[in-house]
Amino acid sequence: MTEQKIKEIDRWEFEDVLKNFKINIRLTKLIILFFIIVSFGFAVFMDFTVSYVIPTVLFIWLLLYLANEYFLSKVQNIKQAYNIYFRSVLIELFLMTIIFHFLGGVEWIGAIFYVLIISLAAVALP
Repeated sequence: MTEQKIKEIDRWEFEDVLKNFKINIRLTKLIILFFIIVSFGFAVFMDFTVSYVIPTVLFIWLLLYLANEYFLSKVQNIKQAYNIYFRSVLIELFLMTIIFHFLGGVEWIGAIFYVLIISLAAVALP
């Protein structure tokens, strides 16, 4: 293959990876926003004691995704995009651990969310 064709394939792959990351970010922002609203709804309307740590962690998680969206708009190559996404997944696992702890730990079904985070990362990262 000529060098120009290799550059075109790399550029196409880079654009495809960025598009997939942006779709993932948009979907995750909506899900996190939904859970923020639900957690405040439980605390206010249902006399259900939800620690305010959970909405705070969800808000931080939402800010993480807003920052990732900004940083992904500034990347120059595919390696930078993968690095940003990998760091994001590590921070997500940490935030999920905090939420997991405050919602009941092992006795809660929330452990399935770890599987979702890891499986999304496995699909998106090389």
